Amino acid sequence: MGTILKEGRARVDALTTLRFIAAFLVVVYHFGPSAGIPVASGMGPLMVTFFFVLSGFVLTIAYMKGHMFKPGPFLINRLSRVCPAFYAALLLELFSRWLYGRPIDFSAVGLNLALAQAWVPGQVMILNPPGWSLSVELFLYISFPLIIAAIFAARVSMKNIFMLTGVAWLATQVVSTVIIASELPLITAHDLVSYFPPMHLCSFICGISCGVYFLGTLEYENSPSRLAAAALISAALVVLGSWKSNWISQLFPFPLVVETSLLAPLFAVMIFSVAKLPKAWRYPLEKPSFVFLGEISFALYIFQVPVHWLYERWMGAALSDIPIARLVLFVTVLLLVSAGSFVCLEKPAMRFIRRLYSGRSVSAYHV
Repeated sequence: MGTILKEGRARVDALTTLRFIAAFLVVVYHFGPSAGIPVASGMGPLMVTFFFVLSGFVLTIAYMKGHMFKPGPFLINRLSRVCPAFYAALLLELFSRWLYGRPIDFSAVGLNLALAQAWVPGQVMILNPPGWSLSVELFLYISFPLIIAAIFAARVSMKNIFMLTGVAWLATQVVSTVIIASELPLITAHDLVSYFPPMHLCSFICGISCGVYFLGTLEYENSPSRLAAAALISAALVVLGSWKSNWISQLFPFPLVVETSLLAPLFAVMIFSVAKLPKAWRYPLEKPSFVFLGEISFALYIFQVPVHWLYERWMGAALSDIPIARLVLFVTVLLLVSAGSFVCLEKPAMRFIRRLYSGRSVSAYHV
């Protein structure tokens, strides 16, 4: 049995470009300080929250269509998109560890192979740290059919969807505060709040609720200037939150975690506003070259650490006296590797895996 879904818009290319910007900011967050670039303390984690909100939104507008929605083919589709690059990056990470003579934790290897590392505090960041988000994404992918089925089975109104989303978001902030204020070891508390998959479900739900609202308002015209203002204001507030996360936390008498799902509603507003803009207004973000960068953004994100290890061994030393040139060359190499991964690995692997399930795949949208 599947869930009958209504027709939706399958793709908004401007959002693909935004995904590249977010992935690029994560790279700058990790490697910019070594080149003297000032980086906001919350920028990297907040961009990953953006990924989770975006996933909820684009999956909703891609899969809420007029046919039977089958969870099995859906999961095959999603895993065929992310797993080839994830496992290739893991192999590259293991190769770099062997090359440098660094120890390999085989329990961490097992957890990564099962995409389960984010469920075990203390094991999250041992191998290819950015890969923790894939452990969360798998949980979100499994949750998505259940959430959509619940919405349609209960015939939940848009008002109640937003209300339930608010409850999930608020409950997550309360749980985060309780964990941080508890007597748990610091590493355990940090990993539970920052990486534990259920702690990011509310971000995903924010994206889903805005996606449902977006589909329900396709026939309505909105003021482009107001939509653009909403997108810019929400983006500015996110920037403020990333730079002033400590200052925001100090405004409250209890520990508040700004860098995880707290700002997810702002991302939802920004994503909805950009998607709702007329095509002419979105055009600067929908140029083919920018969209291609968005397509390779997952590889950019997942390969950044192992590529950096190898880059530093074989190329970085030549520019050790010019930190900014060293960073620019690294980013160039990473972009080339990411483009090669998308064209030569990810797309062929997707086609091969989906061919095995031909006739059952419900969407080929690249999320």
